Amino acid sequence: MTYKKSLLFFAAIMVFGVAAYMALHNGQYPISIVNSHIITASTVEKNFVASLTYLQNAALVYRSNPALLETAAARGEIKRATLDKLITDALILSELKTRVSGEEIDTIADTKINQFLYENSDVERAAQALYGLSLAEFKSRVLIPQAYREILEGRMFLAKEDFGAWLSEAKRSARVLVFISDLEWTGEQISIKK
Repeated sequence: MTYKKSLLFFAAIMVFGVAAYMALHNGQYPISIVNSHIITASTVEKNFVASLTYLQNAALVYRSNPALLETAAARGEIKRATLDKLITDALILSELKTRVSGEEIDTIADTKINQFLYENSDVERAAQALYGLSLAEFKSRVLIPQAYREILEGRMFLAKEDFGAWLSEAKRSARVLVFISDLEWTGEQISIKK
């Protein structure tokens, strides 16, 4: 190998190493794979923080002790529920894409979300106060998955199909890999390993 090739090889390894470090540092590595959909650590963490913030605010409103949410057991359950919801969202989106074109999905979802935002002018303030999310984050983490679910439920209702039965079967037949040591896929849901 010539000096020039050795230098290029070394530079390529360095660039790859820095890119890998940045990806890992920013949480851009898989926590779970649902069929072919990757759920990253950063997605789980951001949704976990939003869920925890919401539950802490709800505890304050209902005069409960928000410190109870700081226990390892509570945090583990919130993390479990967060990943379970993300897996469900991935299954819904996958099924929706088989029934509706991508462009149509986006158009219908945007219409639903814009109608919701028009009817509820204080969503931005509420999203920040309740979830600690900006409006854009709230849309991507809460409103868009909910719109996809409503679209699929509507399509299934028109086809006289049972959404609940479909979801149960989709979970049973899904290929789900979980890369978190304290969580596992039971074939129907995420559970905390004993």
